[in-house]
Amino acid sequence: VHILYYMPDIHDIVLTAPVSDPLGKTVSVKLRNRVHISKAQFRLTVSVVVVLKPQKIEMRHRVKTELLLHDVFNIFIPRKSQRTGSYPGIVYSVIYPHLTESLISERRFIRKEAGEGLSEFVLIMFIVLLIYLFYKHIHRLGIYHVNKSGLSSSARLVIEDMNSHAHMGVSAGHYFRSLEGQDMSGMDIVLHQVIPGMADYTYTSSASTGVADGEFYHYILAKLCSSQAHLTGHMEGRAMCEVFGAYGWAEDLPMMKWLMDFLLVRGVNHFVPHAFSPDYPDPDCPPHFGAEGKDPSFEGFCALMRYTNKVSHLLTGTVHKANAALLYHAEGEWAGRYRNAMTMQKPAKVLYDSHIDFDIVSMDMLETAKVIDGKLHIAKESFDCLVVPYTDHMPKRLADIINKHMRDGLRVFFIDAKPENVDFDCEITECGNIAQKLTECGFYDVRAEGDYPHLRIYHSVGDGSHIFMFFNEDGASAADTYVKLPCAGEYAVLDLLGGTICSGSTSDGRIKINLVPYESRIVIFTEGTSRFVRYNENQKYLSVKLEPEYSLELAESENMNEFVRAGNFDSFFNITSKDFRPEFSGKMRYVFKFNADIPGGNEKVLLDLGEVGSVASVKINGEESGGRICPPYSFDITKQVKDGENTAEIVVSNTLAYKVRDAFSGFLAISPSGILGDVTLKFVSKSSDT
Repeated sequence: VHILYYMPDIHDIVLTAPVSDPLGKTVSVKLRNRVHISKAQFRLTVSVVVVLKPQKIEMRHRVKTELLLHDVFNIFIPRKSQRTGSYPGIVYSVIYPHLTESLISERRFIRKEAGEGLSEFVLIMFIVLLIYLFYKHIHRLGIYHVNKSGLSSSARLVIEDMNSHAHMGVSAGHYFRSLEGQDMSGMDIVLHQVIPGMADYTYTSSASTGVADGEFYHYILAKLCSSQAHLTGHMEGRAMCEVFGAYGWAEDLPMMKWLMDFLLVRGVNHFVPHAFSPDYPDPDCPPHFGAEGKDPSFEGFCALMRYTNKVSHLLTGTVHKANAALLYHAEGEWAGRYRNAMTMQKPAKVLYDSHIDFDIVSMDMLETAKVIDGKLHIAKESFDCLVVPYTDHMPKRLADIINKHMRDGLRVFFIDAKPENVDFDCEITECGNIAQKLTECGFYDVRAEGDYPHLRIYHSVGDGSHIFMFFNEDGASAADTYVKLPCAGEYAVLDLLGGTICSGSTSDGRIKINLVPYESRIVIFTEGTSRFVRYNENQKYLSVKLEPEYSLELAESENMNEFVRAGNFDSFFNITSKDFRPEFSGKMRYVFKFNADIPGGNEKVLLDLGEVGSVASVKINGEESGGRICPPYSFDITKQVKDGENTAEIVVSNTLAYKVRDAFSGFLAISPSGILGDVTLKFVSKSSDT
């Protein structure tokens, strides 16, 4: 048990405190405790009984009780369920214990009355007991029970939403401690918590309070999960996420693929897709995969799962390379003044947008870490420095740990100011300048030329090979740049979604990256890549726009094997526009002829569909040319196309959002349907410029 380390100045207390009841028979608290705290250990025996029965509160007292408990303690009395007509059995609370000079003075606890007889100390000790019981009986369930059966365990024992991972109430008070007994770390992304393009905004969400903090969800949530997996030895890098649930049917395959890359490039490598349902339509947290055979994009979903397995398999078991260790802010928040501590996402955003990767480290991890040759070593990872978000106070134990690491040669950067109770000299850096400071110190791994803050990069090492994952997280602009990597030599470029591998070489680590929105690539520096086709980083091509007259056939989601002719058209448009088929969900089949005058000296021929909503597959002259579930909708048709006249058959699938109008989809823009942009042929030259 470690929870009382944030109260380092309490030494020996004996207290018996019956608490008076402000409303007669509503609340009773009995507490008898003895707390002993030394620098390294403490003993805790607490007996607390709390009975809260809101159904017995008369209406004239209820408002008074809610105001008392909410304003003083942030405890919310549950309201009667409209569905069951009863009261839930759990009282949700969000507690921010802040023991400052007003509560602790000269090693004597100063009783601070709150309300009509309830003391803040009684409340804090109640929370301490809950955490103690949680750690004693819950978080080690995996180690002591599941592992004996030869199984692995992962339990969602903590709610992370909107920084609640560091609070009590709906969560367990401490993300890392609550999951340390599991075989893998865990999290979820549901309820519109993460939305493409919203990293810099606060936006509406069906989760929590109805709003989502883009900085927390985009820069911290997945990093909490992967950091614990990286830095907890027995987890062996296994990080699990439940994903997709409660976004609504408007969550199409391009968005799902974006979410998977969002997680993979942050180090998450095990997934629980949410969800399959035996009912259709099922209003409970769609989308539901398959939908009893009525999901038009289910083949695309299967392709996404195959892609995810390939990338996860490649990255699992490798060692993450990061320059910065970012201190978990929970201890600073609990020790500091109420809501005065800086959250991790502030420096995290500055670092990540500057391509300086990090892992989040807790106080417990720092205590067992070692500094060797100026680097902080935790488990299999090492870091150039430690970044400490601002807090006005930190536990003495934490301050002593940081001071020791500094004396051993670790560079530590305190953001904005050092805590008031830290009495040793330290480096202080403004939050907005932390990335520049680390760059000046040489604490970086990959450098990108130009301004591409949403180009995400993950670097790991396994079996002697350096693996880099690149993902263009920007939803609107391409990432077309050069990156400088910390290694050189032969490398392979993997498009695991498109199923292609090519090779390249660099003498100085500088390579070209060109990714459209939603696109990802993996680069592996390893031996034996020369057998693959050479990577052409300055690809040149001749583009020819196609303006065919095409026939359009539609198959409704209820029977996607039965296509019905919709007519002939000479331009592409949104099938679900209000003046055509606004309630259509299913498959759209386009058939047209085109001439291909293939120039001599060309390496390959591509068919680019431009903008598509949302999954497309292509046949040329009756032969399969592949499928795409997200941009770029470009198909290599070299083996199927011929000089002269050709026939193209393109099948596009949309989502069920147009037919099944669920409430969750109201938080997202519903994508248009069909082929929407210019269709072009691209004749790629055999340039040897690599």
